[in-house]
Amino acid sequence: LFLREIEISQFLRHLETAGQQVPRFPFIHAALALCAYTGARRSEMFRCQIDDLDGKVLIREKKRSRDRRITFRDIPMHPSLKSVIDNWLRIHPGGQYLFCKNMGQPLDDKTSREAFAAVTKKSRWSMLRGYHVLRHSFASNLARHGVDQYKIDQFM
Repeated sequence: LFLREIEISQFLRHLETAGQQVPRFPFIHAALALCAYTGARRSEMFRCQIDDLDGKVLIREKKRSRDRRITFRDIPMHPSLKSVIDNWLRIHPGGQYLFCKNMGQPLDDKTSREAFAAVTKKSRWSMLRGYHVLRHSFASNLARHGVDQYKIDQFM
């Protein structure tokens, strides 16, 4: 399953509205926009720091090797993502992580899943099974627009 660009826009508009009705998760719209416009995994979104944004988005990948070192891949900042992130940073609760709970605590798996369920509940988007569909959509839409596979691989 993947969403075309128009469906991603509709989904993000829904999140913006639904997110306002769920004040417990103020980060959800911006977090899912980051995933949609960069192809970031949920765990990579957790690791994003405010300093990772500078005209592009640095995605921190944790390698599965023995040393589990962190590497980076950079993805151009989509104009729509920049707007969403700028709005989020105006109300950001503080701390180094781009997406965090109150008091700057990093997001965790449980909180992000609860947030996703809360904003998609009883909507046409409830059939989405989580963040990963946004990663598939990012890659599929790049391919649909003729972006070279080597470049897509670098982004992913």
